[in-house]
Amino acid sequence: MRQRHLTARYGLIHGSYWMVFAAVSGYVSLYLLELGFSSGDVGALIALAGLLSAVCQPLAAAYADRPDSLSLRTINLMVAGAAAVCGGTLIFVRSSRVLTLLFYGLTLALLQLSNPLVNALGVTSINCGCKLNYGVSKSVSSVTFAAASFLLGRLTASLGGRVVPWAMVLFYGLFLLSLALYPCQRAPLPEGSGKAASLLTVFRKYPRFMAMLGGCVLLFISHILLNNFTLQIIRTKGGGSSEMGVAMAIAALSELPTMLLFSFLLKKKGSWFWMRLTGFFFILKSLGSYLCTGVGSFYAVQLIQMLAWAVIAVASVYYINAVMEPEDAVKGQALYTMAYTLGSVLGALLGGWIIDALGVDAMLLFGTASAIVGTAVVCRFTQKATDRV
Repeated sequence: MRQRHLTARYGLIHGSYWMVFAAVSGYVSLYLLELGFSSGDVGALIALAGLLSAVCQPLAAAYADRPDSLSLRTINLMVAGAAAVCGGTLIFVRSSRVLTLLFYGLTLALLQLSNPLVNALGVTSINCGCKLNYGVSKSVSSVTFAAASFLLGRLTASLGGRVVPWAMVLFYGLFLLSLALYPCQRAPLPEGSGKAASLLTVFRKYPRFMAMLGGCVLLFISHILLNNFTLQIIRTKGGGSSEMGVAMAIAALSELPTMLLFSFLLKKKGSWFWMRLTGFFFILKSLGSYLCTGVGSFYAVQLIQMLAWAVIAVASVYYINAVMEPEDAVKGQALYTMAYTLGSVLGALLGGWIIDALGVDAMLLFGTASAIVGTAVVCRFTQKATDRV
């Protein structure tokens, strides 16, 4: 299949997945706060969903790396279908606090489980020798995430949080369709390659990679504090749910130039360099969110996303593919996503508790400190490697 066609099809997958992400993860606080839950409750739910996802991710990855497994496309379709059912169920259980927490938690967990599996689809195509521009495909997600965030911000401001589950169902329908249209591929193992390492063996086989992931966890805590508690932050700046949607849209659109040009950036410096650089911008975004005093300045801070999340979201995929052997490729993506999940769990729990006990400013200062330490660890353990593009 020609490059532009495969890149476009993979772009549809990323685009629709991140529309789902905008609805499920971006509006979890708004939806649950409206139903009377506290920030601590929201944080605890996100953390429990993250823990469930963290348990499932390595198991799914270990299975996907087996030569006799179902195709990655089929696995993705199964996970997305289950999530769509859970999200749709929220429409009918809104009056029950227990069922709302149960099905929202399952939707969050399945959403996070999809992340490494979606990334692995692109890696498999690259390792098959297909000419797929991952950065261009990933850039579609910035546009769709921005559009979904902005639209949901306006809709929730006028209609309330009840529109969120309906958006989940619609966006998951698009995600399922995009997966069904993607060609089914399996990357052949290179001649002489070893058997896929077990999950325990991976820790010993790639020690610097595992240490680097520890730094990523701290970066992701900072990222999660800003993204899962955006509503609470923007309320301290004088805004509401509509302004939250605008802020999320600005952050997403600012990612677009970086993702579109990332193949060019790779020609200048390897993915290992960009992994080291991006942490400094996580620090700036968290600190800037603390220092800004109004909605306008908070909007301006969102532009830092261009060199923070936008860089690590693409660079990490290339970096993992460079430092890990092909037979461990899916597990590598899953381990990275586990680091994100652990950051989500810790960020959600700590963020909710800190906001309830000390306020939003204390939470932002904690996020800044986490980003500083995380940047130091990532810079220390990221190793130089040749990218497979």
